[in-house]
Amino acid sequence: MNRNANVFYSSHVDASLLSNLRSAGMMSALVDLKSFRVKSYWAKPKLMLQDGWRLAPNCDPRRGPPNQWILGDHLNGQCLTFDRDRGVVHLTTYVRNYGQEIALALETGQVVHNRLVDNH
Repeated sequence: MNRNANVFYSSHVDASLLSNLRSAGMMSALVDLKSFRVKSYWAKPKLMLQDGWRLAPNCDPRRGPPNQWILGDHLNGQCLTFDRDRGVVHLTTYVRNYGQEIALALETGQVVHNRLVDNH
């Protein structure tokens, strides 16, 4: 956890969200944004395809490395976005109307934000 303005941020996905994703069959859902798997995905995005992730419809691979990946569907899943210019990884996890947004600066390993949201 990192401390920023007296607020502690964790890189972990909320346990209830993760449980719901696993119940829906998404065994490759990300648990922790600081995991080795996220770093591997950053270095080689094609590895995500092997784990069931798919390129977001709004991405154009001709404009550089793919930067947004989806696991699941519009009701339950995760969206992983690589902001390569800023060196930040964003993970949005959602189950129906409940979700969580986490951002991690890869160079420093600091969690920029982690917040629960009512609708995604």
